Amino acid sequence: MALRILFLVPHVPASPRPAFDTKYRAPAYHNAMRARVERARVEFPCDIVHVDQLAMAQYIPDAWRGALVVDPHDAISLTEARKLTLGRMNAGQRFLQRYQVAKIKRYEEIIAARADAYVVNARPDLEYLAAFIPRAKVCAIPNDVDTAYFHPPCEMATKPGLVFTGSFYYAFNADAMLYFHAHILPRVRAVFPALRLQIVGANPPPALQALAARDALTTVTGYVDDVRPHVWQAAVFISPLRGGTGMKNKLLNAMAMGKAIVATTSSADGLGVQHEQELLLADGDAPFADAVLRVLNDSALAKRLGDAARAFVEREYGYPKLAMRFEELYLRIVR
Repeated sequence: MALRILFLVPHVPASPRPAFDTKYRAPAYHNAMRARVERARVEFPCDIVHVDQLAMAQYIPDAWRGALVVDPHDAISLTEARKLTLGRMNAGQRFLQRYQVAKIKRYEEIIAARADAYVVNARPDLEYLAAFIPRAKVCAIPNDVDTAYFHPPCEMATKPGLVFTGSFYYAFNADAMLYFHAHILPRVRAVFPALRLQIVGANPPPALQALAARDALTTVTGYVDDVRPHVWQAAVFISPLRGGTGMKNKLLNAMAMGKAIVATTSSADGLGVQHEQELLLADGDAPFADAVLRVLNDSALAKRLGDAARAFVEREYGYPKLAMRFEELYLRIVR
C-alpha cells in the first residue's frame, strides 16, 4: 500500500524551551510557516501528517482531518521537570520552571489527544505519558543507528583517554561533564595522572570552556563536523549523566563504533543494555571512577565490551528493523 505522508520538520535546531516559548512563535516566522504548511497540504494531497518534534505541533493544519502522527521523541514535560534536580536554580527560577512544566504537560495532553499516534523513543517516557494521558495513543519507537556510518575504526589506535559527545543545548550534558571533571576525574587521574579528556559537542557553556583553560589535559572542542575520530581514538566513552529523558543517541552511536563504555543508569535508561555485557553501568563518584579504571587497565575487557556493544546495536537498532516499525504504524492508523 503506497502512503503519502506530509512531514512537518523544523529546519533550525530545536530550542530547549517549550514550543510556545520559542523562536518558532515569532510572528513573521510563525505566519510564514503556517502558510507554507497549508500550501504543502493543498499541493501535496496526503494520507498522513507526521509532525517531528513538539515545537512543530502548532503548525498542524486547522483543516486537517486525516491521520496524524506526532513524534516529540521525548516526554518534554518530564525532561523539564528533571531540570529541577540539577540544583542550579534559585527559588524564583524554580517557581518559573515548575510553571513551565505545568504548561508543557497541558500542551502534551492537548496534542496527544488529537494524534492517532504519539511517538516517543524510550519506554520510560511512554510509561510517564501513559500515566497522565491514559487515553492517548502513545507508543515507543526507538531511534535507529546508521551502523554503516558509525562503525569501528579500521586502523586508528586508541589512546589512554576518555571522550564524551553530546550537544550542550541539552542542559544535562553540561551538568554531567562539569560534575565529572570536578568529582570523578580526579579519582581516575590519581591512577593515570596524564589521562586526557575530550568533551565534544556544540554550544559548550562558558563554565565548560573554562575547564580547558585551566586543565591542559582537557579539550573542549565545540561543534565538530564528524565526531567519529574523537570517539575512535579514545580508550573509553563516558556518559555520566545525572538526569534527563529519552534515548541517548550518543551511547548508541558509540556502541555502534565498538567502543568500551562506562555510563550511569540514567544515561542508559530504556536502551535495553545490560551491565557487564554491552557496557559498564555505575552510579556514584567512586563506582564510576572504578569502572573507568577497570576498562583502562584491561584491554581484553574493553574489546569484549566494544564487540558486544556493536553486535547489540546491529541486532536491536539497525535501520531496516526500525523503519518497518514506522511503516507498520502508518498502515495501522490509516486502515
